[in-house]
Formats: sequence, C-alpha cells, structure tokens
Amino acid sequence: MARTAWALVLVSFVAVAAAPLQEEPAQFAGIRNAGQYPSLQDAVDSLPPSGGVVVIPPGLYAQTIAITANKPIHLIGYGAKILAGAGQPAIKINQGMSGARGVTIDGLIVDGQNGAGTVGVELEDTNWSVLRKVTVENCATGILLESNLPGNFVEGTALQDVTVRNCSLKGIHYRRIQGTGSFGQNQMRNVAINGCAVGVHIDSGAQVYRSHFDNLTIWLQSNQKALVIDGDVNMSRFELAVEGQTGSTGNVAVELGAAATGTEHLDLELSWWGSIGRVIDNPSGLPLRYTKNRNWFSSGNIRPLRTLSHGDAQERFAIAHGFPGGAGLVLGPGNIVPDVNLYRSAADTLRTDDTFEVGGHLRVWGELSSPGDLTVRPTGQLLLAPGKGLLFESPAVQVRKAAGTNALEIVAQDAVQAQFKEPAEGEIGLLVRRNVNGSYTLQRVSVGPAGSAGRGYRVLRVPN
Repeated sequence: MARTAWALVLVSFVAVAAAPLQEEPAQFAGIRNAGQYPSLQDAVDSLPPSGGVVVIPPGLYAQTIAITANKPIHLIGYGAKILAGAGQPAIKINQGMSGARGVTIDGLIVDGQNGAGTVGVELEDTNWSVLRKVTVENCATGILLESNLPGNFVEGTALQDVTVRNCSLKGIHYRRIQGTGSFGQNQMRNVAINGCAVGVHIDSGAQVYRSHFDNLTIWLQSNQKALVIDGDVNMSRFELAVEGQTGSTGNVAVELGAAATGTEHLDLELSWWGSIGRVIDNPSGLPLRYTKNRNWFSSGNIRPLRTLSHGDAQERFAIAHGFPGGAGLVLGPGNIVPDVNLYRSAADTLRTDDTFEVGGHLRVWGELSSPGDLTVRPTGQLLLAPGKGLLFESPAVQVRKAAGTNALEIVAQDAVQAQFKEPAEGEIGLLVRRNVNGSYTLQRVSVGPAGSAGRGYRVLRVPN
C-alpha cells in the first residue's frame, strides 16, 4: 500500500513538471525569462502593469533596452553582456515625473565597443533607480544621470559595487538639460572608475545635494581628472581615493570649476597616491569645507591635509607630520615650499620657528616668558634673570641689576667692542624732573664734566 501511494505522488509530480506552460500561474506572472522572447525589449514590455523581474540568461546581446513604462522593473543578468551601438544608450530608463519609482539592474555587463557617443546606462528623469554589481566599459559616457523635465527631481539613485572603465569622455556624468537639475539623495558605495577622461563630472547647472559617495575609487592614466565639479554640491560627502598611473602626467584629483559658486558644505575625504599633478585645482578659490586629505604613500614629511589654489606649485596650507613634538601647520604663498610653521614642540607647548607678529592686542592669562631670561607673571611683575636688563638703543644703554648686590646699575655699550662697560664722563645719567602735579620723573640725560656737582656720570639731578 505504501508503494502504491509513493508511485502516485511521483507520477503526479512528473506530470506537473512536464506540462507546458500555457498560462503562467499567478505567483509567476511578474517573472520573465528573456531567452523565451524575440528580444530583451519584448521581455521587458511583456511585464504586467504591476511590474516584475526580467532574467537575462548569460550571453552576448547586441540589443538595447528602453524602460519608459509606469511600473517597477528589475533586470537580472549575471553573465549577460549587452553590446551598445554607436550614438545610443545600451539601457535607457526614462519614466518621467509621473513614472514608476524603482528600476533595478543587477549583474549586467554593458560594452560600448568604443563607439562614438555611446552611453552605457542612461537614467533620465527617473527616481530611485539602483545599479548593483554592474560593469560598464568602452563607452563615451559610462553612466549618465540627466534632468530634462521642468520641475523634475532625479532623486534616490544608488550605485552599489559598480565598475566603470575605459570611457573616452566621462565615467559618471550628472547633466542638466532643463528644469531644476536637482539630483538629491544619491548613494554610491564601492564604485570603481578606471581609465576615463573624467571619472565623475557634475556639470554646470546640476545640483547634487544630500548625497553620499562612499569608497569611490578612481584610477587615472595621463591628463585625466577624477572628480570635476562645475555645478553645485551641498550637504554631501565624498570619500574618494585616487591613484595616478606610474609615469603618467597631467592628472588632477579634484577640480572645482568657476561655475560651482553654490558649492558649500562639501565634506571631501581624499586619499591619493601615484602620479597626481594637482591634488585640488580650484581656479576661483571656492571654499572647500571640512576638507580631509591624505597622501598615503608620500615620502618624508607627510601631509595629511593640504590645500592648493589654481596655479599653485606648492600647498598654501597643510597639516604636516615630522615636527619634534608631533604634527603642526605649515603655510606658504603657493609658489614655493611653505616657509612658516606653527607646531607642538612638547607637552602643552605651541611653537613657531619663524617670526610671530601681533597687529592688535595680545592678552596672556598665564606667564609670558623667554626661557632663562624674562618672565611676565599674571600679577604684572616683570622678572629678569641675573645679568639681564632693559636695553635702550642708539646708543645702546642697559638698565640691570648689579651683580652681587641689590642695586640697580646703568651701563652703556662700547661702540667699538660691542659690549657693555662702565660709562665715561658725559655719556649717561639720570634726570629727575618735577611734574606739574608735584611728582618727579626720572629721565636718562647726558651730564656735565667730572668737576661739576659730584662725579659727572654718577650725578642724580633733581630740579627744584
């Protein structure tokens, strides 16, 4: 009896599995195998109004896909490569302002075959599109995000584990044709761009805001640029690593164009190594807020943070390692190696090896001292080390504490031997004058010969 039941179950299972699908069950209504359709486009167009999934089997497809329908669509194509024709996008998503939100592309490879004007994936006037584990190569532009409808916002685009390589113009391009040109809430994570003339270009008129670009890695060859900002970037963060191919020339890590006047609140964490001609090219001197730069493989004095303006051969400002007590600041005019420093020399000690000037008021709450020579206490007392004193110039006269006594002495500097000595007659003295308020003033004066009242230079004259 048990054998009969098992046989019935087995026969029933085989019959269901072998039966041809005349009409898809409801649970599979939104899934298409593109291999069963004349073209990839036919498979996409066959999806029901609720949208669905198109699975593209491994293989080469010299076809294009256009998604304009008002429904969410998910393309899955691990091992499938789409070959784009010249002057057109391989995959174009344009759902319009009222279109569906949420086109996802998984695992596809798009090859532009080095055709003129080819675009790998174009996202025009659509929101919440996701590219995941997608590779785009040999195109003029790898991935194009475009705003073309008045009042539209292209928001929520996510690129995850995406590779773009060997694109003759741009790897990823943000472009505004008309309308707001707003690209908000973009998310890029683990995106690699290799060998493109411009890695990421935010074009004039485009506005990127509230976006995060995490672990964006760009390799440059010669005369290439990693990140070019000609539009406006606000409240956004770039975690960017740039490598210039050894021996290459003319590479630029980050360029801020003259039109990027609305760029602010840009958090740029930049790591670079290899052959980079300019780290930050900023022709208009636009402010970069929260700039954090690292040069991972530099030799000598490492610059964790550097700022250069357009045309600079050297940094104008840098945080540098290599000082005796730790890190410090170096500053320069931009055309020579920075020549002014300010650094930590020891615990609780800030030092400069250059001249420090105060144009206004200098207020010191603690002690102001020259080690071993002079100390100004918070109480206002001026302490001088033994043998030190107040110096008056032209000719030089010093007032100091006499050695071995509690007396105050005045000595003059010998003009020939340039050392202080006991003054000769007529060289030095003190004059006490009565002020209008009845007090007296001590004043340095030349006094008469030794035959006058007392011993010449030792006379203290107090006028009546």
